[in-house]
Amino acid sequence: MDMKWLIKPLIKNELNSKLILISYGDAGNMSNFLELAYLLAEKGYSVAMYDYRGFGKSSAFAYNSKFLFHDEYIDDLKAVFQFYQKDFSTIYGYGLSMGGIIISKSNLNFKKIVLESTPNNLPLFIKRLEKKKGKQILLPSNDKLEMVLSNTSIKTLILCGKMDELCL
Repeated sequence: MDMKWLIKPLIKNELNSKLILISYGDAGNMSNFLELAYLLAEKGYSVAMYDYRGFGKSSAFAYNSKFLFHDEYIDDLKAVFQFYQKDFSTIYGYGLSMGGIIISKSNLNFKKIVLESTPNNLPLFIKRLEKKKGKQILLPSNDKLEMVLSNTSIKTLILCGKMDELCL
């Protein structure tokens, strides 16, 4: 995990000790979410964003394009979480698409989680994605094909458009 940004609010309030950690999807890089970070900082939250390995200007690694995600992405999230845990009393997770899968599978102690356009039913999601892309989609070798939210007791808000065929 080479690249990370922290956007701090200009206003001082009780939210300043709370961090929203954004984990984005499998396209672009963290700079695509500066507007979201700015809006959250305007409300008083500190916001951390990071690039997965191989995204943005972070280090490359042995990437397999058939994988839905890589274990290294979970490791990157854990490193960012641990880095900021000493400075913030509360950390919220905000996962977009694949980033929501990464947050859910990280087993980190987020206070609450927001998942936006994150598939919950991985078996059905992979089946539909394979059909749409016309290629096989794999999971990391140690991953179980399960419901994304099957192992969490953390309060979670799921945002999914009703016309989104992949987000279930």
